[in-house]
Amino acid sequence: VSLETLLGLQPEIIELGHPWNEPPALVSETLRHPALGALLERAARIDVPDVLWLCGSLRTLEALAMLRRAREEMASSRTRGNRGE
Repeated sequence: VSLETLLGLQPEIIELGHPWNEPPALVSETLRHPALGALLERAARIDVPDVLWLCGSLRTLEALAMLRRAREEMASSRTRGNRGE
């Protein structure tokens, strides 16, 4: 997903993966962009281990389950907050 698309979507939860620093990768430079920094101040961040994102792996389902749990926890805490709990 391009940075512009990501910023336009304004996600509440974000998983950025791990920067590739050796050799330096252009994709890792995006993590230093000020607009992304501002988004990260508003969005919850989740860390999904890279091994769960391997293409064609059944472990991708584990990554999706982690994302779903994070979304459900966020919705649940928002609901509790609206009730004053």
